[in-house]
Amino acid sequence: MANKHNSTSHSREYIINVMWGDFNGKIDDEVIEKSLINLGLISAIAKSWLKEHFIDKQLSAKECAELSGCSLGHVQRKIQDYKLNKKSFGITNGNNQAFRNMIWKRNIQNAQPNRVEVVVFRALDDAFIFECPSITETAKKLGIAREHVRDCLSPKKPRKTANGFKFMHKRAWEEHKKFNKMTITADTSYKDMIAIARADIHKNREVKYV
Repeated sequence: MANKHNSTSHSREYIINVMWGDFNGKIDDEVIEKSLINLGLISAIAKSWLKEHFIDKQLSAKECAELSGCSLGHVQRKIQDYKLNKKSFGITNGNNQAFRNMIWKRNIQNAQPNRVEVVVFRALDDAFIFECPSITETAKKLGIAREHVRDCLSPKKPRKTANGFKFMHKRAWEEHKKFNKMTITADTSYKDMIAIARADIHKNREVKYV
């Protein structure tokens, strides 16, 4: 007869190993693990933990098993039970080390404020609103996604406005203020003058009328 063990005073691995020894190694440790989970003596791997490590941190099922102390079979079953298929999360090469390193760097960058000073304008009339010391703080202050601000600032992105706001790098704004003075003459058409004036308001250029 197997000995009784107090599950609250020993680790998961200890309990499974002792039970495995009680049966003289004749029962697979995954069978013991499953039985102990069904009896409530040890807990199944949590969905939140598995999602964090398998999806968000891009660990493999084997790495999750080693880190959690669970069997690989248990981890694989729970991935299916919790519907944590990587492809459904848009991940097709999650076990590729280079890809995982790229994800890690991206997460680090997203967690830190981007110290690019931003100038915010109203999209409707290009009126200046405020300056902010970073993309992250700009997004928080306006209550919009950080990615939207970043995309508006990127010349490679088609997006120009977000939630009724326009954005400009402060450095570029200062350069325009300093160097890009324009002159509107009597020969400038009304339509062109309005277009130039609106562009200058957005960039805060100094417009001289003669």
